[in-house]
This record gives sequence, structure tokens and C-alpha cells, in this order.
Amino acid sequence: MRFTLCLLFLVLLGHQTMAAEALCSQVFKINLTPAERLSNLEKKFSTEIKVVLDEKGHKEDAKEYKIRLKHADGYTMGYVLFLYNPKKHLLDIESMDVLTDFKKSGVGEVLMDQALLRFETEQIAVESLASDNDAILQHGLMHGLSPMEAIQQTPAYKIRQKLGFTEIIPESINAHFGFIVRRR
Repeated sequence: MRFTLCLLFLVLLGHQTMAAEALCSQVFKINLTPAERLSNLEKKFSTEIKVVLDEKGHKEDAKEYKIRLKHADGYTMGYVLFLYNPKKHLLDIESMDVLTDFKKSGVGEVLMDQALLRFETEQIAVESLASDNDAILQHGLMHGLSPMEAIQQTPAYKIRQKLGFTEIIPESINAHFGFIVRRR
């Protein structure tokens, strides 16, 4: 399917090979494996990146975990703290943070990848949107977007969308604009 799309782009764009190649690279970029995403991040920062998984405890039917990406120099580039409920196949994100120097570089995507790689997940819950996400959400609401449309503008949603979790469950949107997203 991906190959067919790329061939179609090449045929349609004919002599505009650079444009076709760019479109093809976007098609293939979406379908990277967790190992490929991590490897690309290591290449981008010219360093080895270590994935650290810590079990934090239990809450009701779920276990609490924290995944950190550690730079070779020893500092944490970002983390995701979440609960995993194996009965519901639900990954419930309590918090996620990426250091300013690493924002918009793919760290958040790799963190989510690493969680999905370790736990069979059908749905991802986001308790609330904070900092960058909240500012983008509020901006969208002020410009007349619905809560659903405003959530779709946030990095929190876009990361999950890239990983195949595209359907926001409308009744899951809470007063803090938390939401649950599932694979379509």
C-alpha cells in the first residue's frame, strides 16, 4: 500500500521528483517502528539514549510506571508517568514532560512508543492538559473551535495520532479537557 502510494506520487508529479520523494518520505515516516524512532532520535542528538522503566506502585486495578529517556551524559530528556490497567488495556497518562531543549524533536513520540511497546493497549487516557498543550487548547477555544477540535490541535493529541490512536471518545472529554483516544 505505501509503495503503491509512492509510485502514484512519482507518476503524478513526473519531473517533480523532489516533491514526490518528500511525500513518500512522509508516508514511510509515519510507519516507523519504536526501535527506528529511538535510533533516529539518537542520530539527531549524536548520542546513545537509554530507556529506563520504573515500576512505581499500584492503584486499584492498575500499576503505575514511569519511563524516562536518559541522555548519555546522564540527564533525563523527558518522562511519561502512567497507570496501566491490563483488564481494560488502558494506558492512563498521569503526566508527561520533555525538557525545553528537546521539545518538538520526537522525544514525546519515543516515550509513548516505549510505553506502547511494553503494554498491550487499546485506549490511552489523558487526565488533563497542562502547559504547552493547555495554551494551544485555550487558543483554539478562544478562536471558536469546539473542545474536540481544540484538543486535536495539541501536541498531546498529535503524538497519539501519529502512533495510530486517532479517535477521541467524545463522552470522555472532562472539565480539564482530559480525554481518551483509541485506535480507529
